[in-house]
Amino acid sequence: MRVLVITAPFAAHTYPLVPLAWELRTAGHQVMIATAGEALRAAESGLPVADIARAFDLTRTMRRYSLRNPMLARAERSGTAGTKAVATLFGEINDELADGAVGLADQWQPDLVLHGALAPVGALVAARRRVPAVLCDHTLFDGQHLSFATTGHLSYACGRHSVAEPAAPTAVIRLSPPSMVGDRPGWRMRYVSYDGGWVTPDWLDQPHPPRIAVVRSSPEEDGAALMRAVVKVTPQLDAEIVLVRPDLDGGPPLPDNVRTVEWTALGRVLPTCAGLVHHGGTDAVLTALVHGVPQLVVPDAGERRHNAGLVHRRGVGLVAGRKEISAALLRRLIEEDDLVGAAHEVRVEMTSAPGPDEVAAKLADLPSGDEPR
Repeated sequence: MRVLVITAPFAAHTYPLVPLAWELRTAGHQVMIATAGEALRAAESGLPVADIARAFDLTRTMRRYSLRNPMLARAERSGTAGTKAVATLFGEINDELADGAVGLADQWQPDLVLHGALAPVGALVAARRRVPAVLCDHTLFDGQHLSFATTGHLSYACGRHSVAEPAAPTAVIRLSPPSMVGDRPGWRMRYVSYDGGWVTPDWLDQPHPPRIAVVRSSPEEDGAALMRAVVKVTPQLDAEIVLVRPDLDGGPPLPDNVRTVEWTALGRVLPTCAGLVHHGGTDAVLTALVHGVPQLVVPDAGERRHNAGLVHRRGVGLVAGRKEISAALLRRLIEEDDLVGAAHEVRVEMTSAPGPDEVAAKLADLPSGDEPR
């Protein structure tokens, strides 16, 4: 079976699908990832990756989106736009991916298309090739709803490629824990954090005091500000702070109990940590959950305010503004029994879900589509 995996051109949208793609290849299927931009780094996984939008430029796309939708763009920056802004922006991004995705699919002729929640161009390709479309939802929103909303912006792409409408999903794979997002129809799959093949420092496994990791969003506007706010109170803590991908050039010397690490996988760092501080990105939330690590979310734009609300309501972490960060708050993060207990409960919930190998076997049993165009 040939499986075409289509993702939005962002690493955080592509990496969650890599473990499933690995298992499909291990089972003997041919797998190709189709994406663009920074997500092309998924080639480091050893899987074949095709660039379907060589001219993709996120800055240019964001500028065009902001000019066309100024009110939505402002609401998105403030985290109050809900799903409308996401669907509009990713509708434009998917239109940029469509021609390359269709061209690749017509040449490669997949038997199944697996696509991310914000890459519904995969459903367009599946409709054109008349093969099953499978949606992999790694979001903390309802990814099926997001995907459906985004397809409303693909009418021009459908017209260009003689497709009446994108295919409805034959199956939906869900990675988020039901106790946080509610019961949603589909196949559950264990979230497996992809390590990116990066080398990790030896000191991670050495004896250490309680450790708190701090990671900035990508992309983000104030990652350095978040890290500086944590570093400022660090001398008051009997803990070690690990800054992942720091952006503190030109600042004062760091306290003795602060370490920095560049492109090391969060899933490699967190098993050694008692807490995580981050902006609320989905990958950071899910990686902390699957390792049972309490988290402090300092939300910035977009879906991160929604994610922060879920973290707070489930009791697996704290939510605060950057100016509220204090030594007392960080102590709560790593010492409060209720947070630790809730994080452990969700970890058990997530790790008990079927693994990517089991889901890969189910995909192989899906009925084939009609004869392709």
